[in-house]
Amino acid sequence: MKFKIGDRVKFLDEHGGGVVSRIISHNLVHVAIEDGFEIPTLVNNLILSADIEKSFSQARQQAPAAPGPPVPEPEEALARDEPLPRLWGRKEMPEGVYFAYVPQDQKWLVTGRYDLFLINHTPWELIYSLYYRDEEGVFEGRDYDVIPASSRIHLASIRAERLDRWSEGTLQLLFRRDKAGELLLPASIDFRIRSQRFVKEGAFQEYSFIEGKALIVTLVTLSGIGRVGKAPLKEDRPAATAQAKPEQEEELIHAYRKGEREAEVDLHIGSLMEDYSDFGKHDLLNIQLGHFLACLESGIRCAYRRIVFIHGVGGGKLKQEIEARLKDYPDLQWEDAPLRDYGQGAIVVRLFQGRP
Repeated sequence: MKFKIGDRVKFLDEHGGGVVSRIISHNLVHVAIEDGFEIPTLVNNLILSADIEKSFSQARQQAPAAPGPPVPEPEEALARDEPLPRLWGRKEMPEGVYFAYVPQDQKWLVTGRYDLFLINHTPWELIYSLYYRDEEGVFEGRDYDVIPASSRIHLASIRAERLDRWSEGTLQLLFRRDKAGELLLPASIDFRIRSQRFVKEGAFQEYSFIEGKALIVTLVTLSGIGRVGKAPLKEDRPAATAQAKPEQEEELIHAYRKGEREAEVDLHIGSLMEDYSDFGKHDLLNIQLGHFLACLESGIRCAYRRIVFIHGVGGGKLKQEIEARLKDYPDLQWEDAPLRDYGQGAIVVRLFQGRP
């Protein structure tokens, strides 16, 4: 069955219904329900309510309009997905995946409605599943789709007072390319967005990949994604030619070198960023993990034997996440760093025990 914007529909697999507000594809539409949400719904899960449609069509021809969820005009409908713009002179973000909350009225940043976008700021095609947690902690599937490289997808239009229902959940990701020297591992990102972030106008800034001011939530940076099919170790590579650029000038781990094939990396956020006042705890944790993985991968490529990662004490969350990531590397060994040198705030990773 084909639907058009303004059709009154009912859900087949649950109670309730709403108004078709956007046509996404031949088998997917957005349905605006009474509490202001727009829900992506497969057309085979909808049925047209003929009686309600008749009265609704009559009401649209009269003034004032009948009460109910507002029906967007077709020319105002946002495209489901579209390429990211390239806006110069704005804040740059590292390659990664982000939420972008864009106020529909740019004069009133902390009130009204927000358009929520999922941003794929990477050169990879992105396959995703988005889940939110309800009040009982049960996962509810909200959306799934494919985003082309360097593109964004419109997830929903949300009233400010309903933001709490979109604040906590999990995003599962698969990265795809037709050809690649290495592959990215799947990622599952838990997120929790504090509602306090939306009450500060300073949290909305101009970014190079989206029009207008937006509040950006970092889900994961590309450097924080694990990889398979790594480049061969330095000992296995052919001898470099005289024209080749020395590896020491390229690899991240050499900036932290402390001895022969040994390094020490400070993951305190103050060592990684000068200004992090606009970032939430979850964003900062992702940045720290991304830098940890980037240094670890660099150390593996350069055949380092030992890297000390200083994670600090705090609540222990960063250390837990580091150890969870290290389990993806069965050939590595790790342990707490010597207490006399680092207290309880560091971990030693041994990369190549058997090498001279």
